[in-house]
Amino acid sequence: MGYRNTPQYTIAVSPNSGGEFKTLKAAVDYLATGSNMKGPTAIFVDAGYHDIADTVDINLSYPLLIRGTSFDTTYFNAVAGLHGKPMFKIHSEASIVRSSLQADTLPGYGTASTENGVEIVTNGNYHEFKDFGAYYFYDGIKICPIVKSGWLTGKL
Repeated sequence: MGYRNTPQYTIAVSPNSGGEFKTLKAAVDYLATGSNMKGPTAIFVDAGYHDIADTVDINLSYPLLIRGTSFDTTYFNAVAGLHGKPMFKIHSEASIVRSSLQADTLPGYGTASTENGVEIVTNGNYHEFKDFGAYYFYDGIKICPIVKSGWLTGKL
């Protein structure tokens, strides 16, 4: 499911105005628990500043779309707790649109090779980043292909 497809389910994240979840991480963790995710899902995140203190780990059964209001109104900010880790780690099909990721909100963050905006750790899944920015990270988006024994090395 990419940005141009319609999800079957939706979740709202709003720390101040009555969303189902106060944080994006809480919404993603909920979907990853048991059978809470029933099909392709969109998480709609309201405008404003959303603190990310630990990696948002996306390893889900169905495609996920994270959608803010615009890259210049929905911000995911690195805060204490994120040092040495990526902001997002994606193992399954996922897209992030209409959002900005900011590393400069945490002093010293973004200088280590593990302090990336998004790490994609998968082979062959669809990912889309549109109306999107990742600022002041070591790598904004880092592709980390899964290497199986003998695969990509020529050795079996």
